[in-house]
Amino acid sequence: MSVSLSDQMAAMAIVDQLRHREMEIQEHLDLPQRRTDVAERIRTYYKNNGIRFNDAQIEQGVHQFFSSRLMFEAPPLSRKQRLLVRLIMARRLLLTWAFTLLLFGLLILGGNALMERRENLSALNVSASQDYQQRLLTRLNATALPASDRQRIFRWSEKASENIAAGRLKAANSNLDSLKYYLDYAAQPLTIQIVDRPGVKSGVERCYEAAGCSSNSTRGKAWYLVVEPLDVAGKPALMEVTSIETGETRWSKLFAVRVGYDSYLKVREDKLDDGHISDLMMGIKPVNSLVPYFPKGTIPLQMILEW
Repeated sequence: MSVSLSDQMAAMAIVDQLRHREMEIQEHLDLPQRRTDVAERIRTYYKNNGIRFNDAQIEQGVHQFFSSRLMFEAPPLSRKQRLLVRLIMARRLLLTWAFTLLLFGLLILGGNALMERRENLSALNVSASQDYQQRLLTRLNATALPASDRQRIFRWSEKASENIAAGRLKAANSNLDSLKYYLDYAAQPLTIQIVDRPGVKSGVERCYEAAGCSSNSTRGKAWYLVVEPLDVAGKPALMEVTSIETGETRWSKLFAVRVGYDSYLKVREDKLDDGHISDLMMGIKPVNSLVPYFPKGTIPLQMILEW
């Protein structure tokens, strides 16, 4: 088979290109030898032409030539390109700032939503406290109480109003709970009886003389009968009592009422007779009242809590 000259020339052209590329690659791969060869040829040229030279200068020049031969020199960038490069290089910082701003914005939105929710809840709580107060005031107005008792209970409503206005809803609700407790207490009838059971004294004798009291004299002495309030079912109940000795006021199921010497002696002799008191009735706490009522023989509202 005959081969045309054109095919041969075309193939040889490609082969020559490949050879030339391989030679260039080999030159780059064997760079030290290439520098040595070039330096030697320069020396030979200078010698043949009678040019004086310095080996150190030739080595330095050849080295600089080959050092910059394969160096890439980037074209100058425009202003937009420089800005784009800076943005790309600073992308981490920019992303960090963007994330921080986003997080800060979310926190602000969340905080505003939380504050709004709290304000709404606070408004609901205020409304609930005011409704509670109004129901109790309606009940107070419908209760036939003595003026002094009514004013005493109403003070709890006044305290509640002050606390509601100041945003102290917990304290306000506590005031209103006290108001309700007093209303419930006022509506409850109680009987007050002398205590007549083992382990509890029925009477107490006090001496108020600094120098002491004589057992054969009544001078400087006071007498009390120990009593307990009972509800309509006969169960012990609480009563608000203020001690004339300490000034302390508290709710108690047991306290002592001051009586005259004759009344004290009568109860004492009754108990000594058979170990029991025949007439236990001491007083009452009427319906729609905060104050107990005691018949003759007692010293009005003089009570003690300890003996």
